[in-house]
Amino acid sequence: MSTLGPAMVEAAPSAALRPYVTRLCAYREHYGSPVTRSEAAMPGAVLILAFGAPMEVGGERFTAFTGGLGDRFTVTRVSGPCEGVEVVLTPFGARRLYGLPLRHLTNLTVPVGDLLGPWADMVVGRLAETPSWRERLALADRLLTARIHEEPPLGPEVPWAWARLLASGGRLSAASLAESLGWSHRHLVARFQDQIGLPPKTAG
Repeated sequence: MSTLGPAMVEAAPSAALRPYVTRLCAYREHYGSPVTRSEAAMPGAVLILAFGAPMEVGGERFTAFTGGLGDRFTVTRVSGPCEGVEVVLTPFGARRLYGLPLRHLTNLTVPVGDLLGPWADMVVGRLAETPSWRERLALADRLLTARIHEEPPLGPEVPWAWARLLASGGRLSAASLAESLGWSHRHLVARFQDQIGLPPKTAG
């Protein structure tokens, strides 16, 4: 890694992965001195399948890591060369991939192995063994697709409400979403916290 700075290559997720992943990016970061960034909250869950030097996230050091959605900025710091694949999961991709209610991951960063066990080590190992970035992206797509589709599908209601909320720029009220679905406000909030990790108002 003699060239300093960031480098990246993106690929569109395959059709089977597209409902669950909005971004696949192979990257490398190598700087002459540590770089600190303030990362804004986003409507997705970031999965970093990386190897090399660990990154500091919120003051803790991680190599391959993930978490749920958040409602605040996160400070990251890169102090050594690293590379891998960044995946931005939709809330529903994260819910199926991790197999647990996303409220348990809200505003958290955790090692990937804590959620996905040996599968995570296998994926990172295979990515590290694959020198071509395009092949890394294709490999990540195949492995994620297979893993996500092992889990039972989610109902259509919350994805529909989430799409409406995104399309409105967060302006739709929870009451209007609940009314459209024929749900109570309490039921809508419970389902959002399970599949998205945030209540509708905060998500908006």
